[in-house]
Amino acid sequence: MKPLEWLTQLLARQGIPKPDGRSLYQYRVTDEEFEALKIVLRDASAAGLGRAVRTSFFDLAFVIYGAEWWRRHYEGHWGWEGIFHSFSSDFHALATNQRNTLVETGLRRWQLKVRTTNLRRNFLGSIAIEGGLPLHQLASAGGWLQPTLNQVTKRYVELGEERFEASYIVSQYSQYMPKTFQREEVYEILGDMITAVAFLKRTYDLAEKDDPIDWLNVNHPEWKSDFPLPLDDAAGNAVLADMVRTAISSKQDTQVEIFSGTRYLTGVSIGQPKLCFELQGQAFYQLRDLFTDNKAEQIPHRLQLELFNSEGKTWRFADAYRVQWKGQPALKINNQQRLLQGEETIEGIRIRFRQLGDVFSEMDIGADGLDSDVPCAFIEKGDRWQLAGQASQTLSASEAVVWVPDNLASALTGLELTSIGRLAAGEFYRIDQDLVIEDGEDNYTIRVNQDEETPVEYLLTGQRLSYASKPTEMFVGKPRLIVVNKITGQRNPVQNHRVRTRAIGARGAWSNLADTLPGLHELQIVDERTIMYRRRVGILPDTSSIKLLPGESP
Repeated sequence: MKPLEWLTQLLARQGIPKPDGRSLYQYRVTDEEFEALKIVLRDASAAGLGRAVRTSFFDLAFVIYGAEWWRRHYEGHWGWEGIFHSFSSDFHALATNQRNTLVETGLRRWQLKVRTTNLRRNFLGSIAIEGGLPLHQLASAGGWLQPTLNQVTKRYVELGEERFEASYIVSQYSQYMPKTFQREEVYEILGDMITAVAFLKRTYDLAEKDDPIDWLNVNHPEWKSDFPLPLDDAAGNAVLADMVRTAISSKQDTQVEIFSGTRYLTGVSIGQPKLCFELQGQAFYQLRDLFTDNKAEQIPHRLQLELFNSEGKTWRFADAYRVQWKGQPALKINNQQRLLQGEETIEGIRIRFRQLGDVFSEMDIGADGLDSDVPCAFIEKGDRWQLAGQASQTLSASEAVVWVPDNLASALTGLELTSIGRLAAGEFYRIDQDLVIEDGEDNYTIRVNQDEETPVEYLLTGQRLSYASKPTEMFVGKPRLIVVNKITGQRNPVQNHRVRTRAIGARGAWSNLADTLPGLHELQIVDERTIMYRRRVGILPDTSSIKLLPGESP
């Protein structure tokens, strides 16, 4: 059998003349069809993959086979090896660009596209996402799926469907998922399910229906086919019904803005730039927006809030009182603004909640520190110069102030730049044309007067060490890099294999975060030699437990 013959039989069973753009799992490939497809691929590649990829419709057959292999056989390790080996081929026989072309053209024949994650095309992930949930693992993974989906669906609706990607919300609940499901592809699949449920609620005004599930079954009997669950499975149907009911009962909360911090410069016009950090908050916060359910139940009547940086410096911020607000338990904050100035604001800044001197909880506020080895750019906003970002930046402003660390000063030799001030181990320069700073084989590029600006920024999340350390960003377990759309505010996790890592001070080849062991590392995102993100971090084993003992030397 040839690939085209196999496709013709599949489409005939579906009653359609050609692929119509539906997700691949919606073709509901049977066990017999899957085994026949394996033989088709094995026979086509018997004389070598180089010849097989030139066979008509081999690309189409390969992508649906790969999607079905993920759904049926994924057991915790996801890579090209398993797919190719299953039909007796070696994935090394194809170069990366050939494999990518195979996937892209195959998906195009199905009227589909390669998924883009954080401005990068994700070829392997696209195969998995089109396959849907890996049912082989799902059956033996316990009853986590239904309660987790209900929690995430509720939170997605409450936060507002346009504010966060559903996959990002899923990733924030990964601790409730088995280890084998804690990966970006699964977050995307579950995120698609949640988005589809929210779409059903909004499109058909299900909140106004007496029995929304019954109404969908009568008026849109095919609605379940949009979900990667077996249609004849009672448990799968129960999961979907629960998700719909949860979405209907959940209401968007318009008061979910958490604390926001901004770094900026003053004194630029007089040649005395000073770095400042300004924190803005609200008068009231519902407890569920600040704490996990377990923490929210333990909130005392009064808390003290303080800011602290990764060097251990603290600043008093506000007092908070437990109250009822809009019918829900909440905190009332007696101060909503705090201004910090000087070199201490270079470090990452977080919020700490204290009770009678003891630490009750700590919170990230998206104020990562400025890495002392990486340039950063500021643009004029009224009477201040606001931080645009670190590493490479594309700016619409006609000029910028760029801070260049001393370790990169030699790269400025020969350029007509005059320092306008100094901060820590670096100099400020005012530029009105593009600036390229070479750093080994790569570079930082700051472009001004552009039609479009850099649309994203990166943030590190994870279990940070609460004590002062070197490097100042120290994590228990691997950190997670989040990309934030500056315009919409949407957040997405960056896939670990996209993040380059190398031991600090090393000059060898780069690895990736997925394969990184505990130690001191540089993290990078590089796009065609242009460094988009760089950070030095320490990674401790995820089983680490640290306790400080008074009076004892290390």
